[in-house]
Amino acid sequence: MKLYHYPELSCKVSEGVIKDVIHQLISLLTEKKLEMYDSTEMFVKVVNCLVLRILERSDHTACTCALLKLLYETVGNGDAMLPPYQELIMKCIWRVLKFIPEWYEEEELDYDRILPDVHTFLKDYPSHWWKKQKSDTPLRTVKTVVHTLVKMKGYDLMPHVKKVKGITPESEMSTYCNKLLRTLKVADSAAVGDCQQEKKENCKPRRMPKSFRDQLSDIFMKIGSKTETKEVRICVTCKYINNTLIVQ
Repeated sequence: MKLYHYPELSCKVSEGVIKDVIHQLISLLTEKKLEMYDSTEMFVKVVNCLVLRILERSDHTACTCALLKLLYETVGNGDAMLPPYQELIMKCIWRVLKFIPEWYEEEELDYDRILPDVHTFLKDYPSHWWKKQKSDTPLRTVKTVVHTLVKMKGYDLMPHVKKVKGITPESEMSTYCNKLLRTLKVADSAAVGDCQQEKKENCKPRRMPKSFRDQLSDIFMKIGSKTETKEVRICVTCKYINNTLIVQ
């Protein structure tokens, strides 16, 4: 694991090796024999630290693809140790989702490698299949990956989607991406509309209350009187302070 102290080396680790190492480490965390040892807590901390270092310092595309493949393999598997193992794999993916915005800014994601794994998962285990399962958390986890990519990339993601082998307009990944794009577009339009409405309301002239209008009328009548204007020089100013009209 000292390899991961050197970014120029750790980023060269292949997807297959990352997948195998994460599988072995998470299998250790779900090992029931650990329950009999007093040092289990320290052991778990060490392994968690190693997994986190792999997620942070590996090639980001290879790491994301490895996790998607591991999650795919857990679905439909009847192994007794599967539930905790699957949960830990999903936690790793959720951790990766926090990094994606940063990785996107650094242009370190290869969408042409990630999207085929997403397509395979959704094709073999579509939404209607999950209605018969106890939990659809793996499906929601994969869809969250898609949502994050669409949010980051926008319409520029669709050329990559169309390049996926075997994809069609009716494929779940394709329809889900289009749905997300429509939703995000509506949200953006609503935000722009609210902003424009707020500007209009701020620019709209305020109407003075009737009491102040009557007061001003009396003042101007006095100004127009020849006798009173010879005796008094009047200056009238009106302004709003904290939404209150002040007449001076």
